[in-house]
This record gives sequence, C-alpha cells and structure tokens, in this order.
Amino acid sequence: MTVPLTGLLASTFEKSVDARLRHAAANSVRLKVATALAGGRRHEGETSLLRALTRIAPGDRLLVRDVQHFRSLRERPAPRATAPSADSSLVRRIALTKREETLLDRAGRWTRALGDSSGFFAVAYTADRKILYTRSNWSGVKYQLGWTDPAPDRSGLFILQAYVTSVVLARPFAARLPLKPIPLVDALGGITSEVGTPMYLPEDAVEVTSSRFTLWVARAVSDRVVLDAFENQALVSSTDVTDALTAAGATGGGTKLTLAAQIGSTVALGYGQHVLVKSQGTLRVSSTLGGRVLGLMAVQGPGLPAGWVALLERGAAFLSLDGNVHFSIDDSLVTPRGCFLADGRLILVGPEEGLVIRLELQRAVRLAWFPFSGEPCIAISITNEPDTFAGFAESGVVRRWQIPV
Repeated sequence: MTVPLTGLLASTFEKSVDARLRHAAANSVRLKVATALAGGRRHEGETSLLRALTRIAPGDRLLVRDVQHFRSLRERPAPRATAPSADSSLVRRIALTKREETLLDRAGRWTRALGDSSGFFAVAYTADRKILYTRSNWSGVKYQLGWTDPAPDRSGLFILQAYVTSVVLARPFAARLPLKPIPLVDALGGITSEVGTPMYLPEDAVEVTSSRFTLWVARAVSDRVVLDAFENQALVSSTDVTDALTAAGATGGGTKLTLAAQIGSTVALGYGQHVLVKSQGTLRVSSTLGGRVLGLMAVQGPGLPAGWVALLERGAAFLSLDGNVHFSIDDSLVTPRGCFLADGRLILVGPEEGLVIRLELQRAVRLAWFPFSGEPCIAISITNEPDTFAGFAESGVVRRWQIPV
C-alpha cells in the first residue's frame, strides 16, 4: 500500500489550503519514500515514489537533480563503500567502551536533548498527550516536569534551548506551555529557575538558539523567514531574511530551519542546502553545501577555527565565520549528530558508525573511525569526563561512550 498511500499524501499536499496539513502530508511522503528505499533496496513502485517526492517540493531543482542522480545510480550501481581498514595509514579504527546507561522514562518518545559538562535536559511526548521534561546531572540526580500537550498530532516538533537561567520549551504554532519553576538544586550542577514558553516568544517561532544574553528566534511568517533577537525579554532586532535567501538561490526543500549562535552578535541559520550568517547587521548566504542542513554547531574555542559545522543529510561541512568559505568534513555518515569534546576534537556519529575529527584552518583531519551499535541517536553531547560522550536515543536510553586515548 506504500505507493497509493504516498500518492494520496502528495495529492493532499497539493490540494489542501491548510498549511499545517500540507506540512504533515509532505513529512509523511518523505518518511514513506525514505523507508521504502532505505538500505539501497529496490522497490517495485520506485518511479511512483520518486514522483511523489518531487510533487511535494515543486520548483526545487536541486531535488529533481538528486532524483535523477539516484535513478542513474540504480541503472549503473556504484561500488559499495567500505569502512576504513584498521591498518589504514589515513585513519585508525578504534573501539568505544560503553560506560553508564540511564533510562529517562519508558512512557515518552524522546525527541530533543542538549547537554554539557554539568548535565543534560531532554523533552519527550507521550501517547496519553503529555509532554515530559527531564533535567539531570551526570551522577543521575534527576528532576522532571510535565504538561498537557497542546499539539499531540505534531510528533517531534519542539523548541528546546537554555537561555540565561531558564529553559525555553515550546510547541511551534501551538498554545504556550505554562512556565514552571525548578528548585535551584546544587546537585544538578546548573542554575535553572523556570522551564516553559515565555510570553515574549512569538507563536510563529520554529527554532531558537542563544548566545550569552541574546535569544535568537527563527520565525516562519506565511512564506517569509524572519530572524528576531531578544534581550531581557524585549525585542531588539527583527530581520526578514527571505530576500537574501532567494537572491542566493536558496530553497527550503522541506528541511526545518536550524540555528546556532556565536558569542556576540553573530548567528547562523540553516535553510535548505545553504547557511545564512548575520553579523553586525550584515547578511551573507553560503553557496550550496550539496546536502540539506539538518543541524548547525558554533565552532569557537582555543585552537579551533571560528565558524560553523553544518550537519547534513549525508556528511558534514565546515563554514568560516562569515559563511563565505567552506570545506567538507565528511560525505559518508547518514544524518550525523555531533559534539565537541573539551579538548576541541569533533565527534560525529551516524546510525552505524562515527568519526573523531580535528578541525584545522582549511581542512578536517580524521583521527579515528569507529563502528557504532545500538539505537540511533537523536543527539549526542559531552559529559563530565574527558574522552567521553553521551548518546540520547528516542526510547529514553542515555548511553555514555568512552573514546580510547
């Protein structure tokens, strides 16, 4: 039933005037097509599936090119990629050591998580229309809050970001989650006073990030993309970046907006296969990165080149601080998650493998490759121990992995 179902969903996308329904239908088409074609296996309705994929992104020439390229590979199969050998002179194979394992809550489907050396926080939604928020340190001391879900039909669409002494938690285009206080418990490592949706956050906000005292907000206003900055709960700037993206040839192509901020007034927004950088009021849009941007990470710290890491549908790329210069970090990992260890090494993890990388001014040096087993990660983060990162699974399992020195 996959082929007729995707056709019906594509028709719903084309005919519906409800933006939310169109968004849900398009997401369902992408999911069904990806599932049917996963692992390189052929599907008897492949042509129809690919046609449905292009119907939900009319005018996206890059998608048409990608579909044509996919079909040409079907006709002439490419050599199967192999993992780097253990004795390779370019990259060594390592084995991770699994450390502690924690279960957050079996009742929830965990969708977003953020962590640092003091601990982590994560959000989930449940089958009985609840939202769960958990804050924990790495010693296992946890604090949990819950809300009634104002948009239970929207699965994993959440805003989650630490900002000063609060955590912004929201459902885009839905009722606000009432602010709830959290006791300032020293055992949790951080200082968090409240969690929820602040009154000043626009209802059309789809993603946020923070840099010291500034909360950056990406908004979807009809067919426009607007970037706002808030300080002390007040709007200090609002910039419509749609024309800059259009002039650069950027198209969304169904990918959600992503944000990352540097210390100061510099912020990057991922849109389709491009990254827009706003710095001191100036907008610059990168050239295409060759894949849709699923996540952005700010690169800053001693010995690291200032800029951004863009996590792509396949692989990752580094962009200079102004977004004008970029180079490939990896082109093989599928939907990688990333984090920086305390010593500046970059960890990238895909569903079945990962890389340890050192970023230099004009290149990425691969230090090690490792196989990765277990559930795919919705996020990874550093922990309170050196050479260790944590992986967060949708089921609520948090596993810590140590990298050999």
